[in-house]
Amino acid sequence: MRVEARGPHIRIWVKDSLVMTHTDSTYQSGRFVIQCHNAGMRVEAKKLRYRRLD
Repeated sequence: MRVEARGPHIRIWVKDSLVMTHTDSTYQSGRFVIQCHNAGMRVEAKKLRYRRLD
């Protein structure tokens, strides 16, 4: 999975296929999190990284 957030534009790819685009100018900066919504769910990550896109 790859997530790109540039300004108000957010795009998400899964296995190199673009699956979602969204525009939301509510948040201009801050932190990101990985969240599970159901009890017992688990998140596993391999080579998790981020970089600032200027």
